[in-house]
Amino acid sequence: MCRLSFTQVQNLPQDTYQFSVSQGEIAKILEREATKLRPQFEQLKAKIRGEPDVHLDETGWKLLQSGEPSYAWVMSGVESQESIFLVGESRGKGNAEKLLGENYDGFVVTDDYGVYRKLSRHQLCWAHLLRKWRDLVQSGELTERQKKNCREEYTSLCDVYDDLGQNRHEGRRDEFVSRLTHLSTIKSSDPKKLNRIKTTLRRNVPFYLTALTDSRIPLTNNQAKRSLRHLVLKRKISFGSLTKRTAENLAVLVSILLSFKQRFQLNFFGEYLRVWGVTTRYKISTSIFTPSTSDNI
Repeated sequence: MCRLSFTQVQNLPQDTYQFSVSQGEIAKILEREATKLRPQFEQLKAKIRGEPDVHLDETGWKLLQSGEPSYAWVMSGVESQESIFLVGESRGKGNAEKLLGENYDGFVVTDDYGVYRKLSRHQLCWAHLLRKWRDLVQSGELTERQKKNCREEYTSLCDVYDDLGQNRHEGRRDEFVSRLTHLSTIKSSDPKKLNRIKTTLRRNVPFYLTALTDSRIPLTNNQAKRSLRHLVLKRKISFGSLTKRTAENLAVLVSILLSFKQRFQLNFFGEYLRVWGVTTRYKISTSIFTPSTSDNI
């Protein structure tokens, strides 16, 4: 939860209390706790799958011993705002299926990454579309004329987004389709980056309007982004996980602990200890932790 690497975890007790612990022992402690929490991890996954709307997202990760690039995935419940993580996985579509399960029939909110295209009841994130268009307006790659045209279209796109958020119902679908189709029309003066944005928009117009079927469906995937922020910061500090096994342990632990933090922000770790209990305490020896059975921390 402090986002430290194994080396940083080693340095902290050494510098503060003058005792050492090996990286192997750190891994064993985390693996034991992850094994204990695996049933709760599966229960949390089932709970989120039971919600009518979920968010999916992914970010880069590293497995340090193998040097291979990998990814961390998240599934967040819209109602509970709790999250399940997969860490140290590929970027393939199988991970989305692993999170959702075979029979999920709710709405899924994602960015426009290709692995999500075959999802049924799929809402695309408007924040990604708006951000790409805005960043192009603010870039130094366009001529003044191109900037002016791009800015006007971006303003029109923002108007559609605001209108969709404030007054959406199925009866307005044709109107919204017409407005987005018009905005996605490529002009001869459009720069290449804008051509790509417009091509993607035209292909995905129906998925930007899935929310017309239910006013409770979020228009953005921001909750998933916020859920991944902890792992993004941890990646910057500790650079990733040592192995696939430690990455899997991290996924279990961060899923349970961050969900507790979401529910009990002022005393989440105290609540975690109260609910799940502590079965092992550690006595400080000359150079290692020696486990002893106890009900107290």
